[in-house]
Amino acid sequence: MSTFDRLCWFAERFPDLLSPSLDALLFQTSLFRFPHTAHEVLPKFYTKEELDFQRAYFHLPFRIVAIEDQTSCVILWEEQRDQIGLISKRWFIELASLSAERASSWNDGALETKARAKLPAATRARLEHAHNFSFGMFEVADVENTGASEQSWRFMLKGSVASYHMLDDNGPMPEGVELLAAYPDIMTTTALRNAMSAVEELMMFNRPDRFIVRETPARARALDAPKIPRAHERPTYTLLHPQEARSKLGIPMPTGRGGRFIGERRRHVRRYPDDPERWPKAHGKIIVVPATWVGPHEANVGRRHYTIMLDL
Repeated sequence: MSTFDRLCWFAERFPDLLSPSLDALLFQTSLFRFPHTAHEVLPKFYTKEELDFQRAYFHLPFRIVAIEDQTSCVILWEEQRDQIGLISKRWFIELASLSAERASSWNDGALETKARAKLPAATRARLEHAHNFSFGMFEVADVENTGASEQSWRFMLKGSVASYHMLDDNGPMPEGVELLAAYPDIMTTTALRNAMSAVEELMMFNRPDRFIVRETPARARALDAPKIPRAHERPTYTLLHPQEARSKLGIPMPTGRGGRFIGERRRHVRRYPDDPERWPKAHGKIIVVPATWVGPHEANVGRRHYTIMLDL
């Protein structure tokens, strides 16, 4: 069972423990999947130009977004509708599996493996089926006046965790309550950094040279159904280079005259540098660059329908 599906199951099984409104949130969530571990692929540093761009233009592709990777599943939504820019408050929910396999992929996975070896066998067995659930708010510090060499966004966070639970299929775990009480700062810091890692994943992949590909099941579950649609029952999204997207849909690569490569890009916003000498008529201006794509952008593959979202 995927982490997103597990979160849906917990929301149905323990609504009073987690939140009575969690199921309604999950019905409206757009699910993105990233087949990687965040700390292995995310940049360690950003340039000032990259930071300035994200400060001005970052936004969630949908109102409520779930980002599921190899470590956890994070739900993100804005404090206000249609927020633009990274320096804004955002709410999050995270569910992370505590199994040994998942824990080994953590940033401190080697230390975690050693620590678990010292635990009683019964505790290790319970952790294999346990999950951490956290709900809170975070925002990124304003870094407008920082230098050209920047730390990761994950070290520029402030926020809080409103609720935190350790649970398995039977409900809350007593040993988890003791652990949370003993290390509240560590739990809060981890949850906030994982939430920001989800934002960074969107920053890294949600670029003009990558297209959002929507995968739709042959029969999607109705949103008014009593059970929360699982991952295979709802549209899911991923971000791919044009070559990857065409390969997935079985669409051949286009070529221009003389066999030249055609650069394809998604619709996006561009801001010209505030440089009057280089851009005398356009410096500082913001324009919308239309999408460039050649040929069909939809296809049926097996029992799934794929759509390349050109204007999203």
